[in-house]
Amino acid sequence: MIRLENVHKQFGARKVLDGLSLNVHEGETFVIIGPSGTGKSVTLKHIVGLMRPDAGEVYVDNEPVHSATPPQLEAIRRKMGFLFQNGALLNSLTAGENVALPLRQHTDWPEEKIQAAVEEKLSLVDMEGRGDVMPSDLSGGMRKRVSLARAIILAPRIVLYDEPTSGLDPVMSNIINKLINSMKAKLGITSIVVTHDMSSAYLIADRIGMIYKGKLVEAGPPKELLKTTNPVVRQFIDGKTEGPLTAEEVPATGGGRGWRRK
Repeated sequence: MIRLENVHKQFGARKVLDGLSLNVHEGETFVIIGPSGTGKSVTLKHIVGLMRPDAGEVYVDNEPVHSATPPQLEAIRRKMGFLFQNGALLNSLTAGENVALPLRQHTDWPEEKIQAAVEEKLSLVDMEGRGDVMPSDLSGGMRKRVSLARAIILAPRIVLYDEPTSGLDPVMSNIINKLINSMKAKLGITSIVVTHDMSSAYLIADRIGMIYKGKLVEAGPPKELLKTTNPVVRQFIDGKTEGPLTAEEVPATGGGRGWRRK
């Protein structure tokens, strides 16, 4: 469904993506891990067409994102929702107005239909009845949930998450994890999640892929990744224990703690 083939991206003298190739299957949750600065968020921006590769190809539903014209890119983006790391809510709008914004921009729906859709999506993320609250009056976790409601308001088939649990406490992180799993179960959404939180990765991923020095160095189901002998991956997930990946058995320590820069 989503395919990157030998993608290269360089900023000045710094090479960020260096022949990155990966495939994400329809309906799966693919989690991208790796050290800071290795190209994880840049990968998301290539998928949504916010960046174009210096070389290589990016496809969504076999449509070429890398060479799409503006109208073609707009059509491709309509298939996707994007949850930004900081939520990116507009502080001048209520929670409900933030969620409604894509509908007001991209549809000619009557106000009654827009309000019904907003309430439906807020309910899906356990924020029913909070549409009139200003973002400044919401907790970090609540803002993430409102942002998720906005990301899915146009019924996308794909949602891209950039560090969805960043800055949240363990309880709120677990709520976000459950919402990601719920979006998949209820809506059949294909998800790509960039995260440093290995506990979250184990709980939500169908497959985990690690990017290192601009390349995908390993990808597979969480239980397989825990058994890896790849020294780069092994070092990144150092400190984790093997075992069934239920909520009770996921390693409690934070992700990537064993990473040492060289």
